[in-house]
Amino acid sequence: MGHVRVKIRIANPTRRQEFVDVDDALVDTGATWTTVTRDIADRLGLQVVDQVQADTAAGEVKWITHLHSFKTMASKASPTSS
Repeated sequence: MGHVRVKIRIANPTRRQEFVDVDDALVDTGATWTTVTRDIADRLGLQVVDQVQADTAAGEVKWITHLHSFKTMASKASPTSS
């Protein structure tokens, strides 16, 4: 089974005219959250909602920051948390 990549646009929900286009976003159909780089989150000024601990497959514990963002793909809008 191969990887699925799509073009998406990510924006701050309060300032949708400011956005970042990602040409090759990796789709994980089993994921609960969308992951973006810290650089994208900082450029868009995304608001931190929560921080939680997560265990990785390698056995590491990481802190995950939840942010609100607005994403579009293939003409479909989706206001969600990241």
